[in-house]
Amino acid sequence: VGDAVAIKEAIDNVLVNAVQHSGGQCRIWISIEETATSGVCIQIEDDGPGLDLAQQSAVLERFFATGPYAGSGVGLSIVSAAMKSHSGSIELTGSPHGGVCIKLTFPKLVEH
Repeated sequence: VGDAVAIKEAIDNVLVNAVQHSGGQCRIWISIEETATSGVCIQIEDDGPGLDLAQQSAVLERFFATGPYAGSGVGLSIVSAAMKSHSGSIELTGSPHGGVCIKLTFPKLVEH
């Protein structure tokens, strides 16, 4: 349940961001997990250049751009807004593959 267009844009922006910031030279891993407590988690990881700790929160702000392949700086802020509008969350960490791991967590639906 939710805005299918906003969810699609959020996932598209994460994928495009990974490819763009690697200069098109990264591998991407995607996993989807449903849990009994937290709902659904979509995890997208890459082996691109990664982000330092300060950048991990800054990239969610509108117009923050970094790196040699920086875009307009709105992609991940759109993802953040889409997750908030769905009562979900976005978390950025380092990936064991060397790049960034982005977790999009959607809450469990409660039937009324």
